[in-house]
Amino acid sequence: MHHPDPAFDTTLRNPPTGKSMRQSLASSLAPVLAATVVALGAALAPVAAQAAIVQQGFTLAADFGPVAGPLTGSFSYDDAVTPTASPFGDSLVPLSSFTLDLGATSLGLGDAQEAFAAFNQDGFIGLVVTVDGVLTLSPSVGSNSPFFALSTRAGESMGTVRFADPQVRISEPAGLALVALGLAALRLRRRRS
Repeated sequence: MHHPDPAFDTTLRNPPTGKSMRQSLASSLAPVLAATVVALGAALAPVAAQAAIVQQGFTLAADFGPVAGPLTGSFSYDDAVTPTASPFGDSLVPLSSFTLDLGATSLGLGDAQEAFAAFNQDGFIGLVVTVDGVLTLSPSVGSNSPFFALSTRAGESMGTVRFADPQVRISEPAGLALVALGLAALRLRRRRS
């Protein structure tokens, strides 16, 4: 029986071998797979853009005590982490990093017994950081500003904490990596054709 499509007749006379059938299947599925990866990456990109590491600087300004001049530091947290409730009604997110420059020395996340970013219904309200016997950072409560208490060899200092603005967001690259992988697969497919 003669078929109107010449390719059909050729296939019947010369059936594909196992190896050529796998190659044919692979070459026909490659664009579908690449398109799926691109679509998945595009779908996940908004989710990845929402999940970010937030970095922010802060300054301790002493209202009294031996601290001369402001002390500076920085911290970061992952805003994709689900906050936990504090006993005071705030939400707490663990810090990913923390540093405070004290001049001759510095304090880091490893020195802290607790280190959290605090939030209420209006947003970020300060830090909850404790380094036993040395430092306490507390968020704003009511109309009070965020404050600190610092104990050094020179004595006790207390004052307010001021946070740098704006916060810097570094988006996670997972969604973009999937898009790039899909585009690379499409390009490789075109190069082979």
